[in-house]
Amino acid sequence: MRRKERQITNINEICSILDRCFVLRVAMYDGQAPYAVPVNFGYELVEGSFTFYFHSAEKGKKLDILKQYPKVCIEADCNSALVTADTPCRHSWLYESIIAEGKAEFCTQNKAHGMQIIMKHLTGKKHVITEEMMKGTSVVRIKAGCITAKRHQA
Repeated sequence: MRRKERQITNINEICSILDRCFVLRVAMYDGQAPYAVPVNFGYELVEGSFTFYFHSAEKGKKLDILKQYPKVCIEADCNSALVTADTPCRHSWLYESIIAEGKAEFCTQNKAHGMQIIMKHLTGKKHVITEEMMKGTSVVRIKAGCITAKRHQA
């Protein structure tokens, strides 16, 4: 990381950033070109490791890619704002962000668990979700192998 003074390593601060982000961008490679897609997400922290979840229809381009090439990079950001200056090259941008790498895995059992984590993150409420409700829905889990976080604030 080039700007070490902006790096965040405290796990509680990283969670605080994630708690304010509601869109995760999943970047993947289809063998010919990069492809990125925004998704709503949830996450859990277990024994110091982050696991991210997102849901999707059971068919589509991102799922086709992830089945063949499961390695992904994910990004989330929040608290962004433009800081203007007298000249265009002196403008800046405030933000908080995370970037992580991992492998996408399809939840074939207990999809409801992943959806509960997503809904808790998005709504702040615990929802009762059954496997029956999950018919027609895919849930993808990404266990973050490495995660970095940055903050640029005034």
